[in-house]
Amino acid sequence: MTKSQSKLTLTLVALSLTALGVLFVGVLKAPVAPPQPEYQGMALQQWIRAEPQMRVTSHEDIMRYRSEALAKMGKQAAGYLMWMIRNPRLTLDGHSSRLDRLSQRLPGRLRKFAPSPPKARANFMNVVIALQLLGPKAREAVPDLLKLWDSKGNPEYAYYNGFPLTLAALGDASPKVLTALHQRFSSPDRLHRALCALAAWRLDPSDTGAAARVRAELLSTDSQDYTRYALLESLSHLGSRSAPFVAEVEALISKSGTADTWKRQTAAIAAWRLLNLDQPARDLLKQLAGRVASPNCPKSDSDEFSAAALSLVEVPGTREIAVRCLKQLSEHTDASAASFASSILARVEAAVPVGPDEPEQQRRGQEDR
Repeated sequence: MTKSQSKLTLTLVALSLTALGVLFVGVLKAPVAPPQPEYQGMALQQWIRAEPQMRVTSHEDIMRYRSEALAKMGKQAAGYLMWMIRNPRLTLDGHSSRLDRLSQRLPGRLRKFAPSPPKARANFMNVVIALQLLGPKAREAVPDLLKLWDSKGNPEYAYYNGFPLTLAALGDASPKVLTALHQRFSSPDRLHRALCALAAWRLDPSDTGAAARVRAELLSTDSQDYTRYALLESLSHLGSRSAPFVAEVEALISKSGTADTWKRQTAAIAAWRLLNLDQPARDLLKQLAGRVASPNCPKSDSDEFSAAALSLVEVPGTREIAVRCLKQLSEHTDASAASFASSILARVEAAVPVGPDEPEQQRRGQEDR
């Protein structure tokens, strides 16, 4: 080995040892977690991934269940969740810090000495959604949420739609938030850029650029229509605040007659909440009822009707159709389908009617955003 080669080797070893030392110092200085709040014998990290002890009919069922628990835990829940996103290496599964990425460049013999992230970490999506459910109560999390979104700690961060939805729910319309949302208007992911535009408009209704992007997506006519209906679903939760898009909403709803059940259901709910029209929901439920006229109908048709009946129960004229068919489906020859129909029947009969522009907390049991 020449003198220059020996010098280079010593330099690399020194750099490797320095990097390893930085890693260990980072671990030793790791912040201590605050007390984790509990509710009904379950810790917060259990609640943010929990599902209700019943057959879930929609994403709304899960969100309502978690939201109620988070509300009971109050400020402690917000504080603990903020600590989690502030320390993603310790708390978020799949997150790789700069130190972790640096350790991958160490020589093989030294790499095995580099400290690894904790094994028991939470799904980052559950953490972000929990902040969304807390709404403005967790607004202090915004700076750390933006930092996490901008980080390269996990490639999934770049297109995760929970970030714009949560930022809108937290209600911070500061320039940093609006800039971060506008930067994503050029995202290669169609739904992501559409939801970023909607979030920017929600935070700043005078943002004509964001409104124009939402309007253009609602009016698009290509076959890739999932984004249009996802926007329609989000707008339906806003009630009268969606008024600037009423023309586009009407146009999309009018073209929904031949769409699949989820899209027609989304359109029917939007028609009631935003346009005060109950006919689309009644027509859809009648059509689905026609498929389940026999107690021997396919289980998939029975379950589809049961789920739709619960989702549409807020619309006048649907309850009578739902109750009649659900009573029949409670006698379905498939025990699972019968049990599902029976449980939905009880929920439909107990449901409280909601007006077309009632605040969202009356529909989901959450704070109106």
